[in-house]
Amino acid sequence: MRPWIFGLVASFAIAGCSRGTGSEYYPPLKSGSQLRYVGQYTGTFGAVQRTEMVTRVEDEERINDHAYWRVVTVVTGMPDMTPQVTYARFDSAGMHLIDGAHRAFGEYLDVPFPVAVGTSWIVSRDRDTTLFSAVGIESVETLAKRFDDCLKIHFTSWGQSGAINGDSYRARGIGEVKVAMHIGNIPFEYTLASEK
Repeated sequence: MRPWIFGLVASFAIAGCSRGTGSEYYPPLKSGSQLRYVGQYTGTFGAVQRTEMVTRVEDEERINDHAYWRVVTVVTGMPDMTPQVTYARFDSAGMHLIDGAHRAFGEYLDVPFPVAVGTSWIVSRDRDTTLFSAVGIESVETLAKRFDDCLKIHFTSWGQSGAINGDSYRARGIGEVKVAMHIGNIPFEYTLASEK
């Protein structure tokens, strides 16, 4: 698995905003907040592998005259995964990110506001492109609890990392609570286990 993939996943998890339509699915970031996810994927020879992902918000940092939240995502249970750092900021246009491993590429708009069912957008980053579409409202059961009225976002990514497609579910006031995707032909799923 390429670390980039979890950058994509982490961008769903960290998304936060207090302005604009759909903001209830993007709660504000604050220092010290943390989301813990558990997941599984099919590994070598069809064996199911368990994994855990923790996304934590650290302090603010100024980059190019903007205040960004430093967000660190750590994945365990998968080989060759190093912590991923992402810098996030919000304005009326949406959520802007900088990939920590590729700061020289600069900022990109990851989620344009407003976000509502029927909205689609394309994000190009590094050598990959992702098409996102807000496709519906559904209930989701996780290890943490049941979340009603989740915004379902379908995504398809292509480029150097190969083909990735799946669905992300965002709960009001929490953010991302579940992702089910295929990385090539490998199924991968994770759900929210705890938040603080």
